[in-house]
Amino acid sequence: MNYEKSLSFVMIFLFMWFFSFFIPSVDGYTQFEEVTEKAGLEYFGRTYGSSWGDLNSDGWPDLLTTNHGWFGNGTFLYLNNGDGTFSNVKNKMIGKTVLDADLHGAAWGDMDNDGDQDIIILTGAGRGSSNGSNLFLKNNGDVFQEKASDYDLEFSMGRGRMPIWFDENNDGLLDVLFVNWPRSGNRTSTVLLQQSDNSFKNIYDLDWFEKLETATYSNLYNDGNSYILFLNSIPPGVSYPENLIVQKIAEKIYSVNIKNAKDIVVADFNLDLLLDIFVVTGSDAKNPFHEDWLMMQTEYQVFNRQTVSTSSNKSTSCRSIVAGDFDNDMDIDVYLVCSIWGVKKSEVNPRDKNLENILYENLGNGTFNVAPNNWGAKTSTFGAGETASLVDYDNDGFLDIFVSNGGGWSEVAKGGYNQLFRNMGNDNHWIEIDLIGTISNRDAIGSRVYVTVDGITQIREQYGGIHYHAQNHQRLHFGVGNNTIIDNIEVYWPSGEINRYKNIETNQILKIIEKPSYKSPREQVEQGTAPKDVTCRDNFVLIFKATNSKPACVTESTKFRLEDRGWALNTIN
Repeated sequence: MNYEKSLSFVMIFLFMWFFSFFIPSVDGYTQFEEVTEKAGLEYFGRTYGSSWGDLNSDGWPDLLTTNHGWFGNGTFLYLNNGDGTFSNVKNKMIGKTVLDADLHGAAWGDMDNDGDQDIIILTGAGRGSSNGSNLFLKNNGDVFQEKASDYDLEFSMGRGRMPIWFDENNDGLLDVLFVNWPRSGNRTSTVLLQQSDNSFKNIYDLDWFEKLETATYSNLYNDGNSYILFLNSIPPGVSYPENLIVQKIAEKIYSVNIKNAKDIVVADFNLDLLLDIFVVTGSDAKNPFHEDWLMMQTEYQVFNRQTVSTSSNKSTSCRSIVAGDFDNDMDIDVYLVCSIWGVKKSEVNPRDKNLENILYENLGNGTFNVAPNNWGAKTSTFGAGETASLVDYDNDGFLDIFVSNGGGWSEVAKGGYNQLFRNMGNDNHWIEIDLIGTISNRDAIGSRVYVTVDGITQIREQYGGIHYHAQNHQRLHFGVGNNTIIDNIEVYWPSGEINRYKNIETNQILKIIEKPSYKSPREQVEQGTAPKDVTCRDNFVLIFKATNSKPACVTESTKFRLEDRGWALNTIN
Protein backbone atom coordinates (compact mmCIF):
# COMPACT_ATOMS: atom_id res chain seq x y z
CA MET A 1 0.00 0.00 0.00
CA ASN A 2 2.78 2.47 0.89
CA TYR A 3 4.52 1.61 -2.40
CA GLU A 4 1.32 2.34 -4.34
CA LYS A 5 0.88 5.69 -2.55
CA SER A 6 4.48 6.65 -3.31
CA LEU A 7 4.10 5.69 -6.94
CA SER A 8 0.89 7.71 -7.22
CA PHE A 9 2.60 10.73 -5.69
CA VAL A 10 5.49 10.45 -8.15
CA MET A 11 3.11 10.14 -11.11
CA ILE A 12 1.14 13.22 -9.97
CA PHE A 13 4.37 15.20 -9.52
CA LEU A 14 5.63 14.23 -12.98
CA PHE A 15 2.26 15.08 -14.53
CA MET A 16 2.24 18.55 -12.91
CA TRP A 17 5.89 19.17 -13.81
CA PHE A 18 5.31 18.25 -17.46
CA PHE A 19 2.23 20.43 -17.93
CA SER A 20 3.78 23.36 -16.06
CA PHE A 21 5.67 24.10 -19.28
CA PHE A 22 2.36 24.75 -21.06
CA ILE A 23 0.63 26.77 -18.34
CA PRO A 24 1.33 30.50 -18.00
CA SER A 25 3.26 31.28 -14.82
CA VAL A 26 1.61 33.45 -12.17
CA ASP A 27 4.78 34.71 -10.48
CA GLY A 28 5.28 37.62 -12.86
CA TYR A 29 6.32 35.72 -15.95
CA THR A 30 4.12 35.19 -18.95
CA GLN A 31 4.25 33.20 -22.17
CA PHE A 32 3.47 34.07 -25.79
CA GLU A 33 2.01 31.75 -28.39
CA GLU A 34 2.12 32.41 -32.12
CA VAL A 35 -1.44 32.64 -33.47
CA THR A 36 -0.82 34.16 -36.91
CA GLU A 37 -2.61 31.46 -38.87
CA LYS A 38 -5.39 31.05 -36.32
CA ALA A 39 -6.03 34.81 -36.38
CA GLY A 40 -6.21 34.96 -40.18
CA LEU A 41 -3.11 37.17 -40.56
CA GLU A 42 -0.92 34.85 -42.65
CA TYR A 43 1.27 36.71 -45.11
CA PHE A 44 4.58 36.23 -46.91
CA GLY A 45 6.39 38.91 -48.89
CA ARG A 46 7.87 42.36 -48.55
CA THR A 47 6.69 44.40 -45.59
CA TYR A 48 6.70 47.99 -44.42
CA GLY A 49 5.63 47.78 -40.81
CA SER A 50 2.18 47.67 -39.27
CA SER A 51 -0.28 50.21 -37.90
CA TRP A 52 -3.07 49.61 -35.38
CA GLY A 53 -6.24 51.69 -35.11
CA ASP A 54 -10.00 51.27 -34.88
CA LEU A 55 -11.75 51.61 -38.23
CA ASN A 56 -15.32 51.28 -36.92
CA SER A 57 -14.97 52.64 -33.35
CA ASP A 58 -16.10 49.37 -31.77
CA GLY A 59 -13.22 49.18 -29.27
CA TRP A 60 -11.49 46.24 -31.00
CA PRO A 61 -8.09 47.11 -32.55
CA ASP A 62 -7.86 46.78 -36.34
CA LEU A 63 -4.69 46.44 -38.43
CA LEU A 64 -3.28 48.05 -41.58
CA THR A 65 -0.22 46.59 -43.33
CA THR A 66 0.98 48.40 -46.47
CA ASN A 67 3.50 45.67 -47.40
CA HIS A 68 5.57 48.01 -49.54
CA GLY A 69 2.77 47.94 -52.13
CA TRP A 70 5.14 48.97 -54.94
CA PHE A 71 6.21 45.32 -55.14
CA GLY A 72 2.69 44.15 -55.90
CA ASN A 73 2.33 42.41 -52.54
CA GLY A 74 -0.94 44.12 -51.79
CA THR A 75 -2.07 46.21 -48.87
CA PHE A 76 -4.31 44.68 -46.22
CA LEU A 77 -6.84 46.29 -43.91
CA TYR A 78 -7.83 43.76 -41.27
CA LEU A 79 -11.08 44.11 -39.32
CA ASN A 80 -10.94 42.65 -35.81
CA ASN A 81 -13.90 40.27 -35.52
CA GLY A 82 -13.79 40.32 -31.72
CA ASP A 83 -13.27 36.57 -31.45
CA GLY A 84 -9.50 36.39 -31.96
CA THR A 85 -9.72 36.47 -35.76
CA PHE A 86 -9.42 39.14 -38.45
CA SER A 87 -10.99 39.65 -41.89
CA ASN A 88 -9.34 41.54 -44.74
CA VAL A 89 -11.83 44.29 -45.66
CA LYS A 90 -9.50 46.37 -47.83
CA ASN A 91 -11.52 46.01 -51.05
CA LYS A 92 -14.80 46.74 -49.27
CA MET A 93 -13.58 49.67 -47.17
CA ILE A 94 -11.00 51.29 -49.46
CA GLY A 95 -11.23 49.86 -52.97
CA LYS A 96 -9.17 47.54 -55.12
CA THR A 97 -6.84 49.99 -56.86
CA VAL A 98 -6.44 52.95 -54.48
CA LEU A 99 -3.42 51.47 -52.72
CA ASP A 100 -1.36 50.37 -55.72
CA ALA A 101 1.75 52.48 -55.05
CA ASP A 102 5.16 52.45 -53.39
CA LEU A 103 3.53 52.51 -49.96
CA HIS A 104 5.52 53.10 -46.80
CA GLY A 105 4.55 54.08 -43.25
CA ALA A 106 0.95 54.66 -42.17
CA ALA A 107 -0.65 56.29 -39.14
CA TRP A 108 -4.21 56.35 -37.81
CA GLY A 109 -5.57 59.59 -36.34
CA ASP A 110 -8.89 61.39 -35.96
CA MET A 111 -7.93 64.37 -38.13
CA ASP A 112 -11.30 66.12 -38.01
CA ASN A 113 -12.35 65.21 -34.45
CA ASP A 114 -15.50 63.49 -35.72
CA GLY A 115 -15.10 60.33 -33.65
CA ASP A 116 -13.58 57.97 -36.22
CA GLN A 117 -9.97 57.51 -37.19
CA ASP A 118 -8.58 58.51 -40.57
CA ILE A 119 -5.33 57.15 -42.10
CA ILE A 120 -2.36 58.89 -43.71
CA ILE A 121 0.05 56.75 -45.78
CA LEU A 122 3.37 58.05 -47.09
CA THR A 123 4.83 56.83 -50.37
CA GLY A 124 8.43 56.26 -51.37
CA ALA A 125 8.15 57.61 -54.91
CA GLY A 126 9.89 54.60 -56.47
CA ARG A 127 13.10 55.17 -54.49
CA GLY A 128 12.91 58.84 -55.46
CA SER A 129 12.78 58.17 -59.20
CA SER A 130 9.12 59.00 -59.79
CA ASN A 131 6.23 61.02 -58.43
CA GLY A 132 4.56 59.38 -55.48
CA SER A 133 1.74 61.31 -53.86
CA ASN A 134 0.83 60.45 -50.29
CA LEU A 135 -2.58 58.96 -49.56
CA PHE A 136 -5.10 60.30 -47.06
CA LEU A 137 -7.94 57.90 -46.34
CA LYS A 138 -10.87 59.84 -44.88
CA ASN A 139 -13.05 57.67 -42.68
CA ASN A 140 -16.70 58.25 -43.49
CA GLY A 141 -17.97 55.61 -41.10
CA ASP A 142 -18.71 52.82 -43.55
CA VAL A 143 -15.97 53.41 -46.12
CA PHE A 144 -12.64 55.21 -46.57
CA GLN A 145 -12.22 57.75 -49.36
CA GLU A 146 -8.86 58.91 -50.70
CA LYS A 147 -8.75 62.71 -50.14
CA ALA A 148 -5.07 63.71 -50.11
CA SER A 149 -5.49 66.40 -52.77
CA ASP A 150 -8.55 67.85 -51.02
CA TYR A 151 -6.54 68.41 -47.84
CA ASP A 152 -3.20 69.38 -49.46
CA LEU A 153 -1.48 66.27 -48.12
CA GLU A 154 -0.06 64.85 -51.37
CA PHE A 155 3.51 66.22 -51.07
CA SER A 156 4.87 64.21 -53.98
CA MET A 157 8.41 65.59 -53.61
CA GLY A 158 9.16 63.57 -50.48
CA ARG A 159 10.40 60.01 -50.21
CA GLY A 160 8.08 59.26 -47.32
CA ARG A 161 9.11 57.13 -44.37
CA MET A 162 6.64 57.64 -41.52
CA PRO A 163 3.93 60.20 -40.66
CA ILE A 164 3.38 61.46 -37.13
CA TRP A 165 0.08 62.98 -35.98
CA PHE A 166 0.40 65.59 -33.22
CA ASP A 167 -0.94 69.01 -32.25
CA GLU A 168 1.93 71.41 -32.91
CA ASN A 169 0.13 74.62 -31.85
CA ASN A 170 -2.24 73.05 -29.32
CA ASP A 171 -5.41 74.31 -31.00
CA GLY A 172 -7.23 70.99 -30.70
CA LEU A 173 -6.60 70.07 -34.36
CA LEU A 174 -4.10 67.40 -35.37
CA ASP A 175 -1.13 68.52 -37.43
CA VAL A 176 1.15 66.07 -39.23
CA LEU A 177 4.87 65.57 -39.63
CA PHE A 178 6.14 63.78 -42.74
CA VAL A 179 9.42 62.03 -42.03
CA ASN A 180 11.03 61.87 -45.49
CA TRP A 181 14.28 61.04 -47.21
CA PRO A 182 15.39 63.69 -49.72
CA ARG A 183 15.31 62.97 -53.42
CA SER A 184 18.54 62.97 -55.37
CA GLY A 185 19.65 66.58 -55.82
CA ASN A 186 16.74 67.87 -53.76
CA ARG A 187 17.12 68.85 -50.13
CA THR A 188 13.38 68.77 -49.51
CA SER A 189 13.16 66.45 -46.56
CA THR A 190 10.98 66.21 -43.49
CA VAL A 191 8.14 68.73 -43.43
CA LEU A 192 5.66 69.93 -40.84
CA LEU A 193 2.12 70.59 -42.02
CA GLN A 194 -0.31 72.46 -39.79
CA GLN A 195 -4.06 72.04 -40.02
CA SER A 196 -6.40 75.01 -40.39
CA ASP A 197 -9.84 75.26 -41.97
CA ASN A 198 -9.86 71.58 -42.98
CA SER A 199 -6.64 71.82 -44.97
CA PHE A 200 -2.92 71.58 -44.26
CA LYS A 201 -0.24 74.16 -44.86
CA ASN A 202 3.50 73.50 -44.98
CA ILE A 203 4.84 75.49 -42.04
CA TYR A 204 8.53 74.71 -42.55
CA ASP A 205 10.99 72.20 -43.95
CA LEU A 206 13.27 70.41 -41.51
CA ASP A 207 16.39 69.88 -43.58
CA TRP A 208 19.01 69.50 -40.85
CA PHE A 209 19.53 65.84 -41.66
CA GLU A 210 20.89 64.15 -44.77
CA LYS A 211 18.68 61.12 -44.24
CA LEU A 212 15.97 60.60 -41.68
CA GLU A 213 13.80 57.56 -41.10
CA THR A 214 12.54 57.66 -37.53
CA ALA A 215 11.06 60.19 -35.14
CA THR A 216 8.76 60.11 -32.15
CA TYR A 217 6.78 62.53 -30.00
CA SER A 218 7.20 62.87 -26.25
CA ASN A 219 6.80 65.11 -23.22
CA LEU A 220 10.39 64.12 -22.53
CA TYR A 221 10.94 66.35 -19.53
CA ASN A 222 7.47 66.24 -17.92
CA ASP A 223 7.39 70.03 -18.12
CA GLY A 224 4.07 70.35 -19.92
CA ASN A 225 5.73 70.65 -23.33
CA SER A 226 5.80 67.90 -25.94
CA TYR A 227 8.78 67.55 -28.24
CA ILE A 228 9.58 65.99 -31.59
CA LEU A 229 12.53 63.65 -31.17
CA PHE A 230 14.35 62.95 -34.43
CA LEU A 231 16.57 59.89 -34.43
CA ASN A 232 19.70 61.06 -36.24
CA SER A 233 21.62 58.01 -37.41
CA ILE A 234 25.06 59.58 -37.65
CA PRO A 235 27.48 58.07 -40.20
CA PRO A 236 30.66 56.14 -39.33
CA GLY A 237 33.55 58.35 -38.33
CA VAL A 238 31.31 61.00 -36.77
CA SER A 239 30.84 61.19 -33.02
CA TYR A 240 29.05 63.39 -30.51
CA PRO A 241 30.06 64.07 -26.90
CA GLU A 242 27.72 62.36 -24.48
CA ASN A 243 26.17 65.65 -23.35
CA LEU A 244 25.06 66.29 -26.95
CA ILE A 245 23.57 62.86 -27.63
CA VAL A 246 20.18 64.44 -26.83
CA GLN A 247 20.55 67.82 -28.54
CA LYS A 248 18.10 70.71 -28.80
CA ILE A 249 18.10 72.02 -32.35
CA ALA A 250 14.97 74.21 -32.36
CA GLU A 251 12.03 75.14 -30.18
CA LYS A 252 10.35 71.87 -29.10
CA ILE A 253 12.61 69.88 -31.46
CA TYR A 254 15.42 67.59 -30.34
CA SER A 255 17.84 65.34 -32.17
CA VAL A 256 19.05 62.06 -30.67
CA ASN A 257 22.49 61.55 -32.27
CA ILE A 258 23.63 57.92 -32.24
CA LYS A 259 25.66 55.99 -34.78
CA ASN A 260 23.55 53.61 -36.85
CA ALA A 261 20.41 54.35 -34.82
CA LYS A 262 17.30 52.60 -36.12
CA ASP A 263 14.48 52.98 -33.60
CA ILE A 264 13.70 54.78 -30.36
CA VAL A 265 11.35 54.37 -27.42
CA VAL A 266 10.77 56.78 -24.54
CA ALA A 267 9.52 55.36 -21.22
CA ASP A 268 10.11 55.40 -17.47
CA PHE A 269 12.11 52.22 -16.99
CA ASN A 270 13.00 52.62 -13.30
CA LEU A 271 9.79 54.11 -11.87
CA ASP A 272 11.32 57.46 -10.88
CA LEU A 273 8.82 59.38 -13.07
CA LEU A 274 11.66 60.64 -15.28
CA LEU A 275 11.39 59.50 -18.89
CA ASP A 276 14.31 57.48 -20.24
CA ILE A 277 15.42 56.68 -23.81
CA PHE A 278 16.22 53.31 -25.39
CA VAL A 279 17.72 53.31 -28.91
CA VAL A 280 18.47 50.21 -30.99
CA THR A 281 21.20 50.16 -33.61
CA GLY A 282 21.55 48.10 -36.78
CA SER A 283 24.33 47.20 -39.15
CA ASP A 284 26.32 49.50 -41.40
CA ALA A 285 28.75 49.04 -44.28
CA LYS A 286 31.67 48.35 -41.93
CA ASN A 287 30.20 46.69 -38.84
CA PRO A 288 27.23 44.32 -38.67
CA PHE A 289 26.71 44.69 -34.91
CA HIS A 290 26.59 47.68 -32.56
CA GLU A 291 25.82 48.38 -28.92
CA ASP A 292 22.32 49.62 -28.17
CA TRP A 293 21.85 52.73 -26.07
CA LEU A 294 19.90 52.84 -22.80
CA MET A 295 19.98 56.39 -21.46
CA MET A 296 18.45 56.98 -18.04
CA GLN A 297 17.28 60.49 -17.17
CA THR A 298 18.82 60.97 -13.74
CA GLU A 299 17.67 64.55 -13.29
CA TYR A 300 15.94 67.17 -15.40
CA GLN A 301 17.47 67.06 -18.92
CA VAL A 302 20.44 64.96 -17.78
CA PHE A 303 20.90 61.49 -19.31
CA ASN A 304 23.43 58.85 -18.29
CA ARG A 305 24.10 55.83 -20.43
CA GLN A 306 23.96 52.45 -18.71
CA THR A 307 24.50 48.85 -19.74
CA VAL A 308 21.35 47.29 -21.15
CA SER A 309 21.88 43.82 -19.70
CA THR A 310 24.71 41.82 -18.21
CA SER A 311 23.05 38.59 -19.33
CA SER A 312 23.42 39.11 -23.08
CA ASN A 313 25.90 40.11 -25.75
CA LYS A 314 26.54 43.83 -25.77
CA SER A 315 26.31 44.12 -29.55
CA THR A 316 23.16 43.54 -31.59
CA SER A 317 21.83 44.22 -35.07
CA CYS A 318 18.25 45.25 -34.31
CA ARG A 319 15.95 47.62 -36.16
CA SER A 320 12.83 47.96 -34.02
CA ILE A 321 11.93 48.28 -30.36
CA VAL A 322 8.65 48.29 -28.44
CA ALA A 323 8.21 48.77 -24.70
CA GLY A 324 5.37 47.61 -22.46
CA ASP A 325 4.59 45.73 -19.29
CA PHE A 326 4.24 42.28 -20.84
CA ASP A 327 3.84 40.44 -17.52
CA ASN A 328 1.77 43.16 -15.76
CA ASP A 329 4.21 43.34 -12.86
CA MET A 330 4.36 47.16 -12.81
CA ASP A 331 7.55 47.73 -14.78
CA ILE A 332 8.22 48.17 -18.49
CA ASP A 333 9.87 45.39 -20.49
CA VAL A 334 11.20 45.74 -24.04
CA TYR A 335 11.14 43.63 -27.20
CA LEU A 336 13.70 44.07 -29.99
CA VAL A 337 13.30 42.91 -33.58
CA CYS A 338 16.75 41.97 -34.84
CA SER A 339 17.58 41.45 -38.46
CA ILE A 340 19.82 40.01 -41.12
CA TRP A 341 18.90 43.16 -43.08
CA GLY A 342 22.17 44.87 -44.00
CA VAL A 343 24.36 42.16 -42.49
CA LYS A 344 26.80 40.75 -45.02
CA LYS A 345 25.97 37.20 -46.03
CA SER A 346 29.44 35.96 -45.04
CA GLU A 347 28.76 37.05 -41.47
CA VAL A 348 25.60 34.97 -41.02
CA ASN A 349 25.49 31.20 -41.31
CA PRO A 350 23.33 30.01 -42.92
CA ARG A 351 22.91 33.21 -44.87
CA ASP A 352 19.12 32.97 -45.18
CA LYS A 353 18.56 32.60 -41.45
CA ASN A 354 17.13 35.62 -39.67
CA LEU A 355 18.71 36.88 -36.44
CA GLU A 356 17.12 36.11 -33.08
CA ASN A 357 14.89 38.77 -31.56
CA ILE A 358 15.40 39.75 -27.92
CA LEU A 359 12.90 40.18 -25.07
CA TYR A 360 14.36 42.02 -22.09
CA GLU A 361 12.58 41.53 -18.76
CA ASN A 362 12.73 44.57 -16.51
CA LEU A 363 13.93 43.61 -13.03
CA GLY A 364 11.98 46.48 -11.50
CA ASN A 365 14.75 49.05 -11.33
CA GLY A 366 15.57 49.75 -14.97
CA THR A 367 18.01 46.88 -15.35
CA PHE A 368 17.18 43.98 -17.64
CA ASN A 369 17.72 40.27 -18.13
CA VAL A 370 17.11 38.41 -21.37
CA ALA A 371 13.83 36.53 -20.97
CA PRO A 372 14.31 32.78 -21.42
CA ASN A 373 13.28 31.74 -24.92
CA ASN A 374 11.82 35.25 -25.39
CA TRP A 375 8.87 33.97 -23.34
CA GLY A 376 7.76 32.21 -26.51
CA ALA A 377 7.89 35.23 -28.88
CA LYS A 378 10.29 33.39 -31.18
CA THR A 379 11.90 34.78 -34.31
CA SER A 380 10.87 33.67 -37.77
CA THR A 381 14.00 32.07 -39.18
CA PHE A 382 13.14 33.14 -42.72
CA GLY A 383 13.22 36.70 -44.04
CA ALA A 384 14.69 39.84 -42.50
CA GLY A 385 13.25 41.20 -39.27
CA GLU A 386 11.78 44.66 -39.84
CA THR A 387 9.55 46.00 -37.10
CA ALA A 388 7.23 45.25 -34.19
CA SER A 389 4.04 46.87 -32.96
CA LEU A 390 2.16 46.50 -29.68
CA VAL A 391 -1.54 45.85 -29.24
CA ASP A 392 -3.93 44.05 -26.92
CA TYR A 393 -5.88 42.69 -29.87
CA ASP A 394 -8.14 40.41 -27.80
CA ASN A 395 -8.83 42.98 -25.04
CA ASP A 396 -7.73 40.60 -22.27
CA GLY A 397 -5.43 43.09 -20.53
CA PHE A 398 -2.13 41.59 -21.72
CA LEU A 399 -0.01 43.16 -24.47
CA ASP A 400 0.45 41.17 -27.67
CA ILE A 401 3.20 41.64 -30.28
CA PHE A 402 2.95 41.83 -34.08
CA VAL A 403 6.22 41.34 -36.01
CA SER A 404 6.91 41.84 -39.72
CA ASN A 405 9.87 40.06 -41.29
CA GLY A 406 9.89 41.22 -44.91
CA GLY A 407 12.41 44.04 -44.63
CA GLY A 408 15.53 44.89 -46.56
CA TRP A 409 16.91 44.90 -50.08
CA SER A 410 19.61 42.26 -49.83
CA GLU A 411 19.47 38.97 -51.70
CA VAL A 412 18.67 37.16 -48.46
CA ALA A 413 15.60 39.36 -47.88
CA LYS A 414 13.19 38.44 -50.67
CA GLY A 415 10.32 38.50 -48.23
CA GLY A 416 9.28 37.23 -44.85
CA TYR A 417 6.37 36.10 -42.71
CA ASN A 418 4.25 38.26 -40.45
CA GLN A 419 3.88 36.96 -36.91
CA LEU A 420 1.23 37.65 -34.25
CA PHE A 421 2.22 36.62 -30.72
CA ARG A 422 -0.66 36.34 -28.28
CA ASN A 423 0.21 37.01 -24.65
CA MET A 424 -1.22 34.11 -22.63
CA GLY A 425 -1.10 36.18 -19.45
CA ASN A 426 -0.89 35.35 -15.76
CA ASP A 427 -2.76 36.25 -12.56
CA ASN A 428 -1.54 39.85 -12.43
CA HIS A 429 -4.07 42.65 -12.82
CA TRP A 430 -4.21 45.56 -15.25
CA ILE A 431 -6.06 48.59 -16.49
CA GLU A 432 -6.25 50.00 -20.01
CA ILE A 433 -7.30 53.57 -20.77
CA ASP A 434 -8.86 55.16 -23.85
CA LEU A 435 -8.49 58.94 -23.76
CA ILE A 436 -10.98 61.16 -25.58
CA GLY A 437 -10.18 64.83 -25.87
CA THR A 438 -12.89 67.48 -26.00
CA ILE A 439 -10.88 70.69 -25.64
CA SER A 440 -7.70 68.91 -26.76
CA ASN A 441 -7.51 66.94 -30.01
CA ARG A 442 -9.87 63.99 -29.83
CA ASP A 443 -7.06 61.41 -29.89
CA ALA A 444 -5.58 63.21 -26.85
CA ILE A 445 -2.08 63.06 -28.41
CA GLY A 446 0.27 64.89 -26.06
CA SER A 447 -1.46 63.69 -22.87
CA ARG A 448 0.20 62.10 -19.86
CA VAL A 449 -1.44 59.63 -17.49
CA TYR A 450 -0.23 58.76 -13.97
CA VAL A 451 -1.54 55.63 -12.24
CA THR A 452 -0.76 55.11 -8.54
CA VAL A 453 -1.13 51.72 -6.88
CA ASP A 454 0.22 50.64 -3.50
CA GLY A 455 2.53 53.66 -3.29
CA ILE A 456 4.01 53.17 -6.79
CA THR A 457 3.23 55.64 -9.56
CA GLN A 458 3.58 54.76 -13.24
CA ILE A 459 3.49 57.14 -16.20
CA ARG A 460 2.35 56.60 -19.77
CA GLU A 461 2.28 59.07 -22.64
CA GLN A 462 -0.28 59.30 -25.40
CA TYR A 463 2.07 59.99 -28.29
CA GLY A 464 0.10 58.19 -31.01
CA GLY A 465 2.23 55.02 -30.86
CA ILE A 466 4.52 56.02 -33.75
CA HIS A 467 8.02 54.59 -34.15
CA TYR A 468 10.15 52.97 -36.88
CA HIS A 469 7.80 51.88 -39.73
CA ALA A 470 5.02 51.16 -37.23
CA GLN A 471 2.23 52.42 -35.00
CA ASN A 472 1.34 50.74 -31.72
CA HIS A 473 -2.31 50.76 -30.73
CA GLN A 474 -3.00 54.05 -28.94
CA ARG A 475 -4.81 52.53 -25.94
CA LEU A 476 -2.70 53.03 -22.79
CA HIS A 477 -1.85 49.90 -20.80
CA PHE A 478 -0.77 49.58 -17.16
CA GLY A 479 0.11 46.39 -15.31
CA VAL A 480 -0.71 46.63 -11.59
CA GLY A 481 0.55 43.32 -10.14
CA ASN A 482 -1.74 41.68 -7.59
CA ASN A 483 -3.61 44.91 -6.77
CA THR A 484 -7.35 45.00 -7.43
CA ILE A 485 -7.97 48.71 -6.76
CA ILE A 486 -6.14 51.66 -8.29
CA ASP A 487 -5.65 54.43 -5.75
CA ASN A 488 -5.33 57.39 -8.13
CA ILE A 489 -5.45 58.18 -11.84
CA GLU A 490 -4.34 61.61 -13.04
CA VAL A 491 -4.69 62.74 -16.64
CA TYR A 492 -2.77 65.78 -17.87
CA TRP A 493 -4.34 66.91 -21.15
CA PRO A 494 -2.61 69.01 -23.83
CA SER A 495 -5.13 71.79 -23.13
CA GLY A 496 -3.74 72.14 -19.61
CA GLU A 497 -6.77 70.53 -18.00
CA ILE A 498 -6.16 67.95 -15.27
CA ASN A 499 -8.68 65.23 -14.41
CA ARG A 500 -8.33 63.03 -11.32
CA TYR A 501 -10.04 59.79 -10.32
CA LYS A 502 -9.81 57.66 -7.17
CA ASN A 503 -10.47 54.05 -6.18
CA ILE A 504 -10.85 52.56 -9.64
CA GLU A 505 -11.33 48.83 -10.12
CA THR A 506 -8.71 46.98 -12.18
CA ASN A 507 -9.15 44.56 -15.09
CA GLN A 508 -11.18 46.93 -17.24
CA ILE A 509 -10.85 49.13 -20.31
CA LEU A 510 -11.60 52.58 -18.95
CA LYS A 511 -12.78 55.40 -21.20
CA ILE A 512 -11.80 58.84 -19.87
CA ILE A 513 -13.34 61.90 -21.53
CA GLU A 514 -11.65 65.25 -21.02
CA LYS A 515 -13.62 67.41 -18.59
CA PRO A 516 -12.96 71.11 -18.18
CA SER A 517 -11.78 72.01 -14.69
CA TYR A 518 -14.55 74.08 -13.14
CA LYS A 519 -13.70 77.64 -12.11
CA SER A 520 -15.83 79.48 -9.58
CA PRO A 521 -17.85 82.54 -10.71
CA ARG A 522 -15.36 84.80 -8.92
CA GLU A 523 -12.40 83.18 -10.73
CA GLN A 524 -14.15 83.51 -14.07
CA VAL A 525 -14.84 87.22 -13.52
CA GLU A 526 -11.27 87.82 -12.30
CA GLN A 527 -10.03 86.24 -15.55
CA GLY A 528 -12.08 88.64 -17.65
CA THR A 529 -15.43 86.88 -18.10
CA ALA A 530 -18.42 89.23 -18.01
CA PRO A 531 -20.72 88.40 -15.07
CA LYS A 532 -23.64 87.61 -17.40
CA ASP A 533 -21.41 85.10 -19.29
CA VAL A 534 -20.31 83.10 -16.25
CA THR A 535 -20.91 79.35 -16.61
CA CYS A 536 -22.05 77.00 -13.85
CA ARG A 537 -21.59 73.32 -13.14
CA ASP A 538 -24.17 70.85 -14.35
CA ASN A 539 -27.47 71.13 -12.44
CA PHE A 540 -26.60 74.63 -11.16
CA VAL A 541 -28.02 77.93 -12.42
CA LEU A 542 -26.66 81.46 -12.54
CA ILE A 543 -28.03 84.24 -10.28
CA PHE A 544 -26.77 87.68 -9.25
CA LYS A 545 -26.61 89.21 -5.79
CA ALA A 546 -29.14 92.02 -5.45
CA THR A 547 -26.75 94.27 -3.54
CA ASN A 548 -23.77 94.26 -5.94
CA SER A 549 -24.81 92.19 -9.00
CA LYS A 550 -22.03 89.67 -8.40
CA PRO A 551 -22.69 86.26 -10.01
CA ALA A 552 -23.26 83.04 -8.10
CA CYS A 553 -24.16 79.47 -9.02
CA VAL A 554 -26.89 77.71 -7.02
CA THR A 555 -29.37 74.89 -7.37
CA GLU A 556 -32.77 75.55 -8.90
CA SER A 557 -34.56 75.27 -5.53
CA THR A 558 -32.11 77.63 -3.84
CA LYS A 559 -32.53 80.15 -6.68
CA PHE A 560 -36.30 80.37 -6.12
CA ARG A 561 -35.86 80.71 -2.34
CA LEU A 562 -33.31 83.52 -2.65
CA GLU A 563 -35.41 85.35 -5.24
CA ASP A 564 -38.46 85.15 -2.95
CA ARG A 565 -36.42 86.75 -0.17
CA GLY A 566 -35.15 89.48 -2.46
CA TRP A 567 -31.54 88.42 -2.00
CA ALA A 568 -30.93 87.57 -5.66
CA LEU A 569 -31.70 88.80 -9.14
CA ASN A 570 -32.51 86.56 -12.09
CA THR A 571 -30.83 88.83 -14.65
CA ILE A 572 -28.68 91.94 -14.83
CA ASN A 573 -28.29 94.55 -17.51
